[in-house]
Amino acid sequence: MFDSKMLPEVFNNGILNFDDSGLKWIPNEILLMQNITSLPEELSELPNLRELDVSDNALSAMPHSFGDLQNLVKLTVNNNRLSQLPRSIVSIKSLQQCSVKGNQLQSLPCDLGQMRSLRELELDGNPLTRPPGGVYDGKQLYPIVQYLRSAVVRDEKILQKIFISVGNNIADEDFKYFCMKLRVPESEIESKIRTMLLREKTLQVLSQWRQRRQEGIGAAEVAHNLLRILIMADLHYLTTRVKAIIIYAKAIKL
Repeated sequence: MFDSKMLPEVFNNGILNFDDSGLKWIPNEILLMQNITSLPEELSELPNLRELDVSDNALSAMPHSFGDLQNLVKLTVNNNRLSQLPRSIVSIKSLQQCSVKGNQLQSLPCDLGQMRSLRELELDGNPLTRPPGGVYDGKQLYPIVQYLRSAVVRDEKILQKIFISVGNNIADEDFKYFCMKLRVPESEIESKIRTMLLREKTLQVLSQWRQRRQEGIGAAEVAHNLLRILIMADLHYLTTRVKAIIIYAKAIKL
């Protein structure tokens, strides 16, 4: 049973903090409070939680452990400041209704189609580009899932073009420095790909980097991270080529 006298303890400086694992819902005394900026990771310790409504607050992110709420059926996070949904949301197999209207979402998790129980998704009022507005009108999931699946295939094609371009154009004198920036151990470079051509070496290193440093990240974000590394490494001639591929792909919707 929730005692309202606990409010000063659970709400401090705009951060919600509680650890009562017996709760099946978040008490109204808390939900009616405004300007909550953060939910605690301990939210995952409420395994019986079925409904969560934290609308009209100042949340910019959801906890990484959010996906542990395996009995959550309804989620409402309208009118906050979310720029993305946590990737772990797709592991909530019981979620049926999700409303994130009036946030700052630009894209959705690419594996949203794994959420077999999800029946209703409200996205109005977000600057979404993936999927664009016409795709998600009417809360229907099928066109959203189809679009995201196509986008995954497209992003993978673009990423492979980027990898090939880097492999074809990297200078021999930049190779080890590039590997260092990717944080791929030099010992592995020397022992496993010593006899390869420079192009093959580079593709192998990029593959290792993706597997080890970019695990669970979509191809579009991997491409963005690689571009950022190239910029930070001052490898301008490669940066220009990667940017050109990305711009061209957007222009023709490859």
